[in-house]
Amino acid sequence: MGDVMTLHRSITILLLATCLVARESYADDPTASAPPRTRAALVTEISGLENAFAGLPKEAPARSALARQLAEDYVSLERIATQEKTQAEVDRDSLKTTNPAAAEQKQAVANTANTILTRARTSAEKYYSLIKTDYPNQAAPRGTDGAWIALGAA
Repeated sequence: MGDVMTLHRSITILLLATCLVARESYADDPTASAPPRTRAALVTEISGLENAFAGLPKEAPARSALARQLAEDYVSLERIATQEKTQAEVDRDSLKTTNPAAAEQKQAVANTANTILTRARTSAEKYYSLIKTDYPNQAAPRGTDGAWIALGAA
């Protein structure tokens, strides 16, 4: 059973490393744009990264890269949730007088998106803090995020 778990963990880390390299190629070319990601795809990716991160010892070489990827993915999730919240609020406002029931549904969507964006921001800050404390020699990410600046790491 131990060999199967080790193999599974190795495959997971290899897949995550491939994902990181692919994403870095977009970041290295300012003219390239990464394909848009849906909230569901991002949540699935975050779940896999969280599982891989939890299984790595603090000394593992890939741990700081996974922490950084998690922080950046949580920032992306916050951005998507903010867009969804804003759109739901605009839709709600336009439906208030014509269709109050639909307006209430849009408010529920906005509330859910607000919860997601708040939790995503907290998680991004958690991982940026972890990088700052556990890996103080890591460079600040490209296009340094506000959470990284707020933590005094940039």
